[in-house]
Amino acid sequence: MSKKKTLAIGLSIIAVCLLIVVVYLFVNRSTKREPTPEETAAYAPYAVDWQQETGAEGTDLEILLSLCAFSEEKTIGGNTYQIYTSHALGNYLYRFGEMTEIAMLDGTLYIQYTDDGGNTVTLGYNDTGLVEKAVYRPETDTLYYACGDSVEVWEKFASGIQWGGK
Repeated sequence: MSKKKTLAIGLSIIAVCLLIVVVYLFVNRSTKREPTPEETAAYAPYAVDWQQETGAEGTDLEILLSLCAFSEEKTIGGNTYQIYTSHALGNYLYRFGEMTEIAMLDGTLYIQYTDDGGNTVTLGYNDTGLVEKAVYRPETDTLYYACGDSVEVWEKFASGIQWGGK
């Protein structure tokens, strides 16, 4: 085989490989969208009304901290977390299965647990109330995420590819 023919075959193989990678990146991209009314209704119960459920007075954060015990401080990267434990929180959390972690960072208490359906739930509370709610469903690889006024559903959340922008 001539050098030109070998070079042409080699470049063709490289071009095909690059095309496959580019197609894969676009086909397997994570996407976000607005939640359907059914999704909004399905995820609403994860937001606990702490005053009503516990009968306690105070802000959500005060009530939550009264149900927890300080355990330790952990530094991960440049962030220092206060880690808590609680035997009582599970009694109030929607579809509670198992507690993963309770941690405070910069005035926000994050409660992460697995519900009885295998979903990972993360709730973030500060002195104004619930500020973040995320429910990840591994069987559909979707994440329902609410932060402030923004609510979105990510599809192919863990298995997809995410890049740039909003």
